[in-house]
Amino acid sequence: MKFSSAPAWLAAFMLLVPASQSFADTADQRAIMAVMRGMFDQPNVDLVIGPIVVEGDFAVADWIQSNVGGRAFLRKDARSWTLMLCAGDEIRSAEALKVSGVPTGTAERLPSAIAEAEKGIPSDRLKTFASFQGHSAHEGASATLKLSKSQLVPFPSIAGGIDK
Repeated sequence: MKFSSAPAWLAAFMLLVPASQSFADTADQRAIMAVMRGMFDQPNVDLVIGPIVVEGDFAVADWIQSNVGGRAFLRKDARSWTLMLCAGDEIRSAEALKVSGVPTGTAERLPSAIAEAEKGIPSDRLKTFASFQGHSAHEGASATLKLSKSQLVPFPSIAGGIDK
């Protein structure tokens, strides 16, 4: 099949890609998806990730798996991305990001970038992202985060107790 223009090719490609597939445009977004899939993928239970907002060495990735969803907060070090915690709408505030160790400038830019990335997402999906209860911290992350232990729940409780 030959297409004479990029828009026609792109439209045809979009028809072939499953609606549940997540897209990642940058190397950082692809790396974040790989981290999350490595931790939470399960047979017969789709993990839908996106949008993913990256601001420097910090990122927030929206996710849904089965009927559970939330927002993952990730930090990049010299080697890779690490999932630090999962939360609901709380992580969309500059204050929560600052409390989680994000520098002030980055913490002030991320919420508007998240809002922009989430424009056009159906309201039922946004409600699922917001529905995550509490904060679930990755093992070992609580020393890095400035959240009290009472705010944290064991990380495997994310997505309804997924063991990976």
